[in-house]
Amino acid sequence: MHRAENITSNIEEEIKTIRKKFIKADYPVPFINSVINQYKDKIKEKEIDDDYIIPPFLFKEEKPFILLKLPFCEQNEQKSKDFIKKFHKFTKDSFRLAISWKTRKIRSLFNIKDKNLYPACKIYYGECVCGENYIGETVRNTVIRWSEHSNPNHKSEPAEHINSNIEHTFAWKVLCHAPLEGHLRKNLEAIYIALYRPSLNDQKYFDRLMLFRNGIT
Repeated sequence: MHRAENITSNIEEEIKTIRKKFIKADYPVPFINSVINQYKDKIKEKEIDDDYIIPPFLFKEEKPFILLKLPFCEQNEQKSKDFIKKFHKFTKDSFRLAISWKTRKIRSLFNIKDKNLYPACKIYYGECVCGENYIGETVRNTVIRWSEHSNPNHKSEPAEHINSNIEHTFAWKVLCHAPLEGHLRKNLEAIYIALYRPSLNDQKYFDRLMLFRNGIT
């Protein structure tokens, strides 16, 4: 109706046309008449102007927006209320301030499992600075087993090698986890020995495993 007032020379005819369109669209007649009458009253009182179409707040300069990201806790939440009041007072309400609370899941603060500092039941590999290598297995703590290999007085292939080459050292690493049962652990060690062919191992070959001792039926 306001648009019709600005583009037509016969506002009454335009209002009739608008009224017919809204009646045809099944709008309630009392509602249509009420809106039209209110508009006519405003025309008479000359209360309608350009500000009616474009709200004045669209021309106001928007305040700068500040977003604070803080970890959520009860203490921070309580202090934030006082902070916001003091902030607006200090800046004379020149900014729009909002706080975004950041939360973390408890499980993200902890490891799912603590790191085992004393791993046991492992197949391990050691390489000397001279290039000689060795593969072994242990049911005990690997660190203790490796310290035995580094002792020249111990009776093991790496220890004997160090006894003959006192300045040599080994670098150790775990290849895989091994079963607790001794024979299964030995079989797994034999497979790695056959795969790597370490120079310091006395056992260079292993017996073929009999998966089906009684045949297949």
